[in-house]
Amino acid sequence: HMLPLLEKVERAWTIAVDRPGFGLSDPADVPKKDFRRAAEEFVEGVMDALGVDRAVVGGNSMGGTIATWYALARPERVRGLILIGAAPLFPGTSVPGMLRLVVSPIGTLLGRLMKPTPRLVVQNMKAFGEGETITRYPELINAQVVAGEDKAYANASTGELQTIISVRGFRSGFLLSDADLEGIPCPTQIIWGTNDPLGGTDVAKRIAGAISDCRLEILDAGHGPWLGHPEKVAKIICEFAA
Repeated sequence: HMLPLLEKVERAWTIAVDRPGFGLSDPADVPKKDFRRAAEEFVEGVMDALGVDRAVVGGNSMGGTIATWYALARPERVRGLILIGAAPLFPGTSVPGMLRLVVSPIGTLLGRLMKPTPRLVVQNMKAFGEGETITRYPELINAQVVAGEDKAYANASTGELQTIISVRGFRSGFLLSDADLEGIPCPTQIIWGTNDPLGGTDVAKRIAGAISDCRLEILDAGHGPWLGHPEKVAKIICEFAA
């Protein structure tokens, strides 16, 4: 789903990685007790496999959280951090109601029974503030339908959500603190949508203010700012990574 952005990034060598169990990666179980450590080791393994000693790392949503975990764990390998859309588990962020439903027993059952359709994809994206923008990319809608039919992907996605979320909200054991934000060791670029359901612009400003070296760009968008502003987001990334 990052393709509309990647094709606009022209001045930086950019690699989008499927998380374990997602996309075309091999099936993978989510290690619930050691999820953070496993996520850090995954990023480490990717960088080692690519032969990259130091890089700008980042991601959208949970990808941004994982990138932050890695920056905190291996500061010598991260020269910059990019968060596109609200990153779950950051101070002030909250769980959208739809995700609370997904991790509930009823939601899990519905997920097994309901067949993914283009209409359902659009409805889900609407809950994340991108119902209109996703319709500009019919190939992405079709890709999400195909992904929803993949049991390995569905298991990985549900397993990850259940690991960090309960029906009450984010699980406290994975939450980042203000001290964690203050400890981010590298320049950080945040790109936040005004209609992001995980947190408003006040949350974005609080997070940016807690990070010692941080740039904040707020766009008229939801949880996927590049969908409506691919050129703008690509320009921000290229200028930051230069």
